[in-house]
Amino acid sequence: MASNVRHPPAGTMEPRKQSFPDFGLFKFELAAKLTDTIILQLCVIFDYPTALVNEIRNAANGALVMVMHMEERGQIHPTDISLLVNALEKMNLQGTSMQVKKLFEQFVPIEEVVHSHAGDQPDLHMGQWGIHGDATMEKIYSEGITLCEEDSQKQQLGMLLLLETSTRDRRSVNCLRLDRCIDQVDAGSGEVTLKSGLSLTPSAALKTIEIKENVKVTEEKIIGLLKYVSKSEKMEKLVFRDCDLPISVPTQSIPGALMSRNVQVVHGRYHLDLRMGLWAIHGEETIQKIYSEGVKISKDDPLIQHQAMLLLLTNSTKDNRSVNCLRLDRCIDQVDADGGEVTLKSGLSLTPSPILKKIEITEDVEVTEERMIRLLTYVSKSAKMRELVFKVCDLPISVPTQSIPSALMSRNVRVVHSCGKYHLDLMMGQWGVHGEETIKTLCTEGITVRREDPKIQQQAMLLLLTNLAQDNRPVSCLRLVDSCIKRVQAVGGKVILRSGLLLLPSSVLRKIEINRDIEVTEQKIIGLLTYVSKSEKVEELVFKDCKLPLSVPAQSIPSDLASRDVRVVHSCGKYHLDLHWGQWGIHDEATIQKIYSEGTITISKDDPKIQQQAMLLLYTNQIVGKTPISKVKLYGSFSGVNSEGPSLVLNSGLRLPQLSSLTELVILTEDGREVTVDEWTGILNYAKHCELLKKLWIFRCLLPWMDDIQTNLGSTKAVWNLYNNSSRAYYFRSGRWQDQWGEVLTRSEYEDLVKEFREHYRGSYWQKRRRAKLEEAATE
Repeated sequence: MASNVRHPPAGTMEPRKQSFPDFGLFKFELAAKLTDTIILQLCVIFDYPTALVNEIRNAANGALVMVMHMEERGQIHPTDISLLVNALEKMNLQGTSMQVKKLFEQFVPIEEVVHSHAGDQPDLHMGQWGIHGDATMEKIYSEGITLCEEDSQKQQLGMLLLLETSTRDRRSVNCLRLDRCIDQVDAGSGEVTLKSGLSLTPSAALKTIEIKENVKVTEEKIIGLLKYVSKSEKMEKLVFRDCDLPISVPTQSIPGALMSRNVQVVHGRYHLDLRMGLWAIHGEETIQKIYSEGVKISKDDPLIQHQAMLLLLTNSTKDNRSVNCLRLDRCIDQVDADGGEVTLKSGLSLTPSPILKKIEITEDVEVTEERMIRLLTYVSKSAKMRELVFKVCDLPISVPTQSIPSALMSRNVRVVHSCGKYHLDLMMGQWGVHGEETIKTLCTEGITVRREDPKIQQQAMLLLLTNLAQDNRPVSCLRLVDSCIKRVQAVGGKVILRSGLLLLPSSVLRKIEINRDIEVTEQKIIGLLTYVSKSEKVEELVFKDCKLPLSVPAQSIPSDLASRDVRVVHSCGKYHLDLHWGQWGIHDEATIQKIYSEGTITISKDDPKIQQQAMLLLYTNQIVGKTPISKVKLYGSFSGVNSEGPSLVLNSGLRLPQLSSLTELVILTEDGREVTVDEWTGILNYAKHCELLKKLWIFRCLLPWMDDIQTNLGSTKAVWNLYNNSSRAYYFRSGRWQDQWGEVLTRSEYEDLVKEFREHYRGSYWQKRRRAKLEEAATE
């Protein structure tokens, strides 16, 4: 009988490294590679008794003791270490296993190999190396033969000789695994040539062959492998693992013996349909799951998977079995003009299917109006299709109604976008909000339009407003977020969004919120007030986190807003627009009550300008019958005096006018400030014009020395305190400053105060600025 092992030409056998021809050296190097974890796992696999395990664990060099016991128990031998190698592979230590095998080949030359109970042994009849030992051979018959690219030629030769012997002895071998070791396959004879130079001819002993390749398997190679299988008469299965295979095999090249023997050619979840030469889904359970959950074709799927899924659709059509869903994930290249065929990026085509119920499309490019129309036509030609879903797609905001197939409306097909939030109104060709529960939620919680929202989403919300107005269903709130308003028509009140869409006045809106808009100009706010005026049921216009104009011309505010008691509110309800005056006032009733109960208005440096204005407006427009507000506190907000009249200028630029009801004025300046002569004169002049003023307090500043202050404050009591400390207070009497005991402040005492003050506030902004000016003047 001819051998199924062919050898390379003479002189091409791998040279054996003999630099360390000693099994003892191998054992020493082996011990160096055994960690404590590996030793314990090997003890478990080799079923060592507990006493022996403890001996090894407690030894000074447990690895060497472990190697000694493995040799004593026959688990390593000068001619065979297969038991150790198998144990390491069972432990998923393939890297360590490979290193151990290389060590063995390096340290143990062929000349030292003798007849033994196990291992590669020369066949005395054929002069070749084979596998020795009945237990070892029985195990190989059962578990199969594996040939790897890394195996030495001697190892491969021994395994192939075993395969030849099993054929001769009519013994079956469950599986032959060829792991990246095939060089070429003859398509005519089916002979397989390995990278080692050895040849593998068809075998009557093999049941299964597994092929693993890290390069593309060509059509010629797969035809040769099919020929090899057909000539191996007991072969039942050809399995490919981690292979890049051709998507089809010419049917005339597939041996008829494979079909008559019902041989399976499998690749993962796919098998080769031997009659069609195409890859199909493998396993009835898998097919049933796909029918239930749907077919998915993704851009990143291998070509073989695309073809298998399309073949499944074809077969299910023949068998009249419905498929719940087809998902196309970024894989569509184009759609025919008549909608009759969808061409995938893989080059394969998808025709209308009578068994599909739903199709889902995900695209990372814009879906043009033309493609949208063609997809609708494709759906109309798929008779059982009930839903077309777009996910994460940039879709046109409308579709010409005349281009929408009438069959979609008669079959009540749903065209849905963004996980079911929006649907295409087939009568109007526009996107609307999908689902009654969603609509109810939006009516209750409000509709939100953001600048970054897709245009299709904005349109759906605006269309919903229109439809709800027709049905007279109230909407609690409309929120326009992140400067999504481009402009507002001051006359018509139409709101134009940055997307180009138009928001018309609505008869069902109750409230409008403008959120995070940094461009609310006077013209825009007048337009919004007009929009509210024309939306007759709006009760409140709210601005949140917006930069607003300080006032609105009163004549530009629609008169019906005041009669309808519409509230125009800013900054979470703190301020409201006085619709008669066009200025912002305090809105919070609790804050107003607190101000009236204390009779005091406080204006701080850090208050926004709108808040400072609201405080001034509250003072000037005091409610009749309330306790009058008679005290004003300026905390760091004093900036200067108005040279044109008796008023104080605030840091915001606003002016504190003379107030007829003012009885007490407190000015707490910024630390280290030195009030100029003009400023102090202006403050005294302001106090003189406030007829009811009784107390003037000024803190944390240095007032100028004035030899003769020609100002009669009358009954007003002026108090100056450098540090907001009562022990250092001075009282203004008869044009002079006096301490609490009535002693007049002298010029020399004042000079001492100046030095003390400047040193105390040395690190303040005002003192740093004063010194910088002095240094600048000195350099000039």
